[in-house]
Amino acid sequence: MVDWDNGSGLNVTDIDRVHKIATADEAVVTLNWYGAHQRETDGRCPRCGEIMLGPTTRHALSRYAQVYVCDRCGMEESLEKAGITEAKPLTEWCAIKIPSVGGGAWRR
Repeated sequence: MVDWDNGSGLNVTDIDRVHKIATADEAVVTLNWYGAHQRETDGRCPRCGEIMLGPTTRHALSRYAQVYVCDRCGMEESLEKAGITEAKPLTEWCAIKIPSVGGGAWRR
């Protein structure tokens, strides 16, 4: 039984593999997976967790992984890459830190 930080639990069998994402490289792999499975419309931004209204491809493509983020997060990434603001660690993104947010809204 895995006990998550939010108090919930999950049974893990011998065919499952679970580990905490601890590095930016591991986060990129997970975010790229999310990008390949994002909802086509009204999905959640993997960076902040907010609903991205309309077609997902209308929003910003992340500068850190092959995944769409909301327009606000796209602007924040632009400022980070320009060196104007400090970058938000990939391990702090909503899709990494709180993957259950939205009850499956990460899927198509």
